[in-house]
Amino acid sequence: MLEFVNLHNLYLVCAVIGGASFLLRTILQFIGGDGLLEGGADALDADIDSLEPGDTDASFKFLSIQGAGAFAMMFGLVGLAMLYQSPFPEIASILAALLAGFASVWLIGHLFAFAYGLQSRGNVELKNAVGREGRVYLRIPPGGVGQVELTVQGRLRVLDARAIDQATEIASGTLVRVASVVGEEQLIVKIV
Repeated sequence: MLEFVNLHNLYLVCAVIGGASFLLRTILQFIGGDGLLEGGADALDADIDSLEPGDTDASFKFLSIQGAGAFAMMFGLVGLAMLYQSPFPEIASILAALLAGFASVWLIGHLFAFAYGLQSRGNVELKNAVGREGRVYLRIPPGGVGQVELTVQGRLRVLDARAIDQATEIASGTLVRVASVVGEEQLIVKIV
């Protein structure tokens, strides 16, 4: 069995170092400074941009700085508490410390996956504009391109537009309906 004093020192070191690294990393993430840690150690972290919501295995790896910090912090804190509170101090503290360390990594992984799922991509799909009504912002000349103002996915957008009838001019302020989308940012419209 391990000596009582050595276990105490192990738990104390884990709690202090794990807590400090976990706290520092969490603060840097919230203020946007987690790029300061880029390099060799940060290469172990997951690539958040390639994740799907609910993908906790990839979104929070045990070998990341934050995962190791959370594990060490809880391992140390629970180990210290159990060392002094249990009738079987060595065995109970080791088992409880390991369980708490793994549970904290699991819980934090799920919290990060939940937070990732709250992110908004901000992409507007122009195919959702088909059938919507808007107003001509800049006149659409015959055979040319003007601009139409309309709401797509709850956002007011001003987009390039052509008339469905290429021989027709559509004046500013005219109410139009989107007939189709051409390319990435151009609408085909008709007068309502």
